[in-house]
Amino acid sequence: MEKVFVAKAIVLSKKKWRENDLFFCLLTDNFGKIDVLASGAQKITSKLSGQLAGSGICEINYVQGNLYKRLIQACLVEKFSLAEENDFYYYQAFLEILDKVFPTEEKNEGLFIFIKKAIAGVLSEKNQAKKKLLFSVFLIKLLVFLGFAISENEKFINAGGGMNFQNIKDFINKAQSEKGEPLGLSLLLSEQGILFDFLQKFLHYHVEKEFQSLGFLSKFR
Repeated sequence: MEKVFVAKAIVLSKKKWRENDLFFCLLTDNFGKIDVLASGAQKITSKLSGQLAGSGICEINYVQGNLYKRLIQACLVEKFSLAEENDFYYYQAFLEILDKVFPTEEKNEGLFIFIKKAIAGVLSEKNQAKKKLLFSVFLIKLLVFLGFAISENEKFINAGGGMNFQNIKDFINKAQSEKGEPLGLSLLLSEQGILFDFLQKFLHYHVEKEFQSLGFLSKFR
């Protein structure tokens, strides 16, 4: 009898495979980022594709096949609220970044919980400036996990014309050293824009990948 693996998962991306199948890239709590094959998921009668199409946390069951992990069951157990149009773009940014930078099959349950809270926190925030600042905090902490903590010497190379943006430096330092959002610190809208643009360039430089969603979010003020 095949061993069944159980996990909570966020669907990062999907691609067509053969006539009726789909490959899903999932970020899971128990197994890190994995690819699973959902047989028949493109059929109208498939129950798997509907459960994996929503924005939220799914509970999945899969087995290890000879070539691929095969998905046998999925259920959407927690839904992220996309109440405003901007929420969709932020959610897509989360998915693109995690899909492109997260290591394959590297288990880190604590990081999965952090990501889940970060997504929920950004999407539930009604103030657009605060929403973008929370997303910047997520990027800073993700960079630390990836091994790209921002040092004093790196922070503002080619940013701000050599001017001293001490508020932004303090914000980054606190975001890297504390759990959760850096409390007791705020940034002006102009400072938030500088921070976000810098983080976008910093991530692209170290990961060596383009992030279309970040370019779109940079227009939000």
